Amino acid sequence: MVLGFKTKTKDGRYTNFVEKIAKGEKIHTIREDKHNRWCDGRKIHASVGVRTPKYRCFFVGICHSVQDIEILIMDKSSLIIIVDKKLLLPKEIAKLIVNDGFNSCKEFMEWFDYKNFTGKIIHWTDFKY
Repeated sequence: MVLGFKTKTKDGRYTNFVEKIAKGEKIHTIREDKHNRWCDGRKIHASVGVRTPKYRCFFVGICHSVQDIEILIMDKSSLIIIVDKKLLLPKEIAKLIVNDGFNSCKEFMEWFDYKNFTGKIIHWTDFKY
């Protein structure tokens, strides 16, 4: 299944997600999955330019696991993250942010427009929270 990645943030900065996935620095992605399409064993075609003439698949892998995630933005400098009904500690939140390809908590919260979010973590490695 195609899993599209953006190359730039809303304000035009490069995400470097493609490079971070290639280096093994970004080991999962967080997405809405209202119809529970993602599950263990599903093939991942990580791509950029989805539904455009610039489409390019840069990684093919397997979904190792999917975890529920809830992101609660408290204000512009703090957040709470719950994964599979477990409240993450600050150290675990910092690790999740880096593992998802972001350089800072601020950058992560900007990506989510400083809004609460409920969705899934799609893992293509054996790592879990």
